[in-house]
Parts: sequence; C-alpha cells; structure tokens
Amino acid sequence: MSVLLNNKKIFLFLIGIFILLFISPIALADGIVPCTGINCTFEDLTALMNNIAKVAFPIINSVAIGLIVWAGIQMVTAGDDANKFKGAQKIIWAVAIGIFIIYGAKFIITSFAEGLGANTNWFKQKTENILNNE
Repeated sequence: MSVLLNNKKIFLFLIGIFILLFISPIALADGIVPCTGINCTFEDLTALMNNIAKVAFPIINSVAIGLIVWAGIQMVTAGDDANKFKGAQKIIWAVAIGIFIIYGAKFIITSFAEGLGANTNWFKQKTENILNNE
C-alpha cells in the first residue's frame, strides 16, 4: 500500500514541533546579558557566552535531529530512486559534520577561555553528567 506524503503538511508539522520545542529555552532566556552599561568585565563576557549557549544548543540539537529524521524519511520513501537516497545521505553527512564543527568550536573556545582564567563550567557539567549516569 502506497503512502502519499504531502511535503507541505510534513513541513508544517515539523515547524510546529520546532516551535513547541523552543518555547521553553527562549522563555528562559531572560537576563542573557549579565551586565549593564560600560562596566562589563571578562567574567560578564564568559557569562554571556554561557547564556547564549544555553539557548542556542537546544535549538541546534533539535534542528539536527529534525534534519536527520527528514533525511531518514527521504531514505525510506526513496524506493528505486537512487538520487533521492544519495541526497538524504548527503543531508545526514552535512548534519554530522556541522555538529562536529559546532561542538569542536565550543570546546576550543571554552578551553581558550579557561586558559585565560575564565570560570566556565562546561567541562565540569559534562563530566558530572557522565559520572552521575554510571
């Protein structure tokens, strides 16, 4: 039995899920900029970077998952169309490389900031999460 997938309906459904997933991080984004005026310090800059990351990373992760799901749907519905299947493979590879670049940049920036003496807790949070899940 053939299933007809209307691309517009799927797109609107994914946009609706996308909006619902990001209401809470955006609603919790109050106070992203930790200082006012010209009396900002280096610690305020690192706090700003952490606040932006708290909002941006859930969005980035959800977009990546959405794209991988979309590519999976394209692969499943490709049938005998090799071009559609290869296009979906390209999407998955692009997402994987993009996530690697984004998290690699986060790692490099955090390492650089910690080397300058900033109080970033990204490494501590990740290791605590790993140790607590044992």
